[in-house]
Amino acid sequence: MGNLSTPISVQKLQKALRAKAKAEVGYRFYALYDKISRDHILAHASAQCRSNKGAPGVDEQNFADIEDYGVERWRAELALSLRKETYRPDPIRRVYTAVLLRRWLRGKHKTRRKREGAYHDPELHECFGLVRLASLAAARRG
Repeated sequence: MGNLSTPISVQKLQKALRAKAKAEVGYRFYALYDKISRDHILAHASAQCRSNKGAPGVDEQNFADIEDYGVERWRAELALSLRKETYRPDPIRRVYTAVLLRRWLRGKHKTRRKREGAYHDPELHECFGLVRLASLAAARRG
């Protein structure tokens, strides 16, 4: 992650949250929006992502886009949406492979590894519209 040291104010918050979680195992943290919307917390989080060469998320927004928009403006809008509790993160990027789908279908239909209950790749590709990785790689090259 580079030579990025955690500021003392962030360390204090981490320590307090860790102590509360250890002291009361079943405790639910409902009001963290006010804590993570602080400017120094958001500044440190974005610096960590930058030093870690963070890839664009599901919204395809990268650091160059943020710099074009204005880092301070972007951070202020993010903090405001966190404080108002209107921020809704996009769902995570998830890659479904035939193996994962096969496992999910076996669990859903309670089937074991047997011929009559097997889900073959052509069925998975047809039902779920999967793209074969080999054909996808060939399409990108050509």
